[in-house]
Amino acid sequence: MKFVATLLTASLLIAACAVLWVDHSSPSHNETFVRAVESLNAGDSGPAKHLLRTLQRIEGFEQHCELLHGGIALKAGHPNEALTCFARIRPEGDIEHPALLWTGEALYHTDQLSVSLSCFNRIIEQFPDNQAAIRWIAAINFDLCAMDDALRHLRRLVELNPNDFAAHRLMGTIYFDFEKWNEAADSFRLAYQRSHGHPLRQKLGCELARALLLHREYEEAAAVCTELNVDESVLTIRAECSWIAGDPQDALKLLGQALEIAPASHKANLLSGRIKLESGDPELAIANLKAAIQSDPFDFDAHFILTAAYRQLGQKEQAEKQFATQESVREFRVRMAELNSRAIKNPSDAEVRLELAELCRNIGHIKLARIWEKAAQACSDTAPHHLYEPAQPETSRVNF
Repeated sequence: MKFVATLLTASLLIAACAVLWVDHSSPSHNETFVRAVESLNAGDSGPAKHLLRTLQRIEGFEQHCELLHGGIALKAGHPNEALTCFARIRPEGDIEHPALLWTGEALYHTDQLSVSLSCFNRIIEQFPDNQAAIRWIAAINFDLCAMDDALRHLRRLVELNPNDFAAHRLMGTIYFDFEKWNEAADSFRLAYQRSHGHPLRQKLGCELARALLLHREYEEAAAVCTELNVDESVLTIRAECSWIAGDPQDALKLLGQALEIAPASHKANLLSGRIKLESGDPELAIANLKAAIQSDPFDFDAHFILTAAYRQLGQKEQAEKQFATQESVREFRVRMAELNSRAIKNPSDAEVRLELAELCRNIGHIKLARIWEKAAQACSDTAPHHLYEPAQPETSRVNF
């Protein structure tokens, strides 16, 4: 009996240990999955691949592994392959949040904006403060030219994370496009102040200085330039500050340096032409103005100043021809402004976006035309979709 009792005691101890092992093993596997998701969200697929191989040996984690396969494909630049993986899972339990987030991202990269938006909206229905989903919603609204909605989500984002310089920057970009120089400068300033050590800091500084210049805060614009590396953009902004301060010679000297770095610089050529014309040298101004027009054929200011230069030289025939071009550019810009205004006021109007796309194609601006076509497609896309439907499934699979 003592032997039996001892045997039973030993059996109970073994069973208890087994129960404890099972109880502790499951959380550790869940933690492995969480670490893999965090690794992918941080942009590092290496650890995620290693953790995936660990999970593939665990029964009951097949859906988790399929999701990680898709996440790795997505971060490797294969959104269609990712969607193929996501089609084999359902967003339930602990995989729901990353599944919706990555599916929305993959759909965005395959130009399925409306379905992408529905994924991110599902996330914030459950997690209203989810910053990643809010950021994607703001970006999609920006692409759709739904600027009020974009700004609303960006404001929420900076409330949740005041140090998110990318959100401040996008707000500045929207305000800048609306020619709200004060608001643009405020947003760019916040972005710049929060970007220490980031590769975009130089560009952010230039954007801030440009907005300050347009808001006539010349001293602060010049001060920002002293903190930046000397490049074509910085030299051009400094030149404009000098010109405004009444020193055209220093301005032209700085612009000469800018054009040595970037001979095709639109802003440097335009400002050089303007200063030379005002200084009584229309002949030299013409070369810079033609270069400015070559880099941006639809800059009304460049055409207007070039017309004035021909008139100062007494070249009536050239002036009349240039004036006709100037007026056609003006009409184009007026039409673009009208359509843009309609698009902003009507975020779901596909027709106005197609008009904008056609207008851009007519002038050879194919990249911008495609952006408007994508926005129009998202607006008119009312057919039911499977959330995980790939656009054009890729034949290759990422090797893990």
